[in-house]
Amino acid sequence: MLRTYLVTFLIRILRFAYKMVFRSQIYCDDCNDVIALDVRIIAASNKNLKSMVEKNLFRKDLYYRLNVIPINLPNLKERGDDVIILAEHILKALRYRMNKQKIFFDYPVLDLFKRYEWPGNIREMENVIEYAVNFCNGDVLKYEHLPKYIVEESHDMIRESLDSQDSFKSTLDVFKRDMLLEYLDKYGYSTESKRKIAKDLGMSLSTLYRKLQGMGVRIGNSHNDSVGDI
Repeated sequence: MLRTYLVTFLIRILRFAYKMVFRSQIYCDDCNDVIALDVRIIAASNKNLKSMVEKNLFRKDLYYRLNVIPINLPNLKERGDDVIILAEHILKALRYRMNKQKIFFDYPVLDLFKRYEWPGNIREMENVIEYAVNFCNGDVLKYEHLPKYIVEESHDMIRESLDSQDSFKSTLDVFKRDMLLEYLDKYGYSTESKRKIAKDLGMSLSTLYRKLQGMGVRIGNSHNDSVGDI
């Protein structure tokens, strides 16, 4: 029954696409006249429609009717720095909607966003950020405000990548960087705070400075001055 309904629905879409776009006119029963149209159809899907056509799961004629200028968008996990741009855009919209104007991402959170695979794509990111905004009482979104599963899965990804010989060094660097950033977030960015961090890690203050600079973390006295592009 459902399959029959879907087939009927697809046929209607096909007819609509033909009438709206290719004939560029329709007959109006009410006014007994032909009306000219200027219409373009934008269709989107998270499925591989070409593969579905080959398996007879999607109408071939409708696919080729719609597939005029295809735009293939990669998954979030393949979009690199676009993930950060999108996350900032979503947060901006939520700030306006939820009346939380002074709120921004802590750098480790953005780093996690870039590593996470986002199986639910943009909708999942929207849900994660909205969750974090609701649980954030301050002006900085941190690990502790994120859904537990996304933090755990991110840690699992790091552990799995440690099994790969090729990625060991880069993964270790990411781990060290995250650890130092978490220490800075915990203690602060003043010189005295960095002395405490160096003591906890069993190194001199000058060694800590070298490690921070080597990882692209600018040495300053505030969050905005201390975290650079890494």
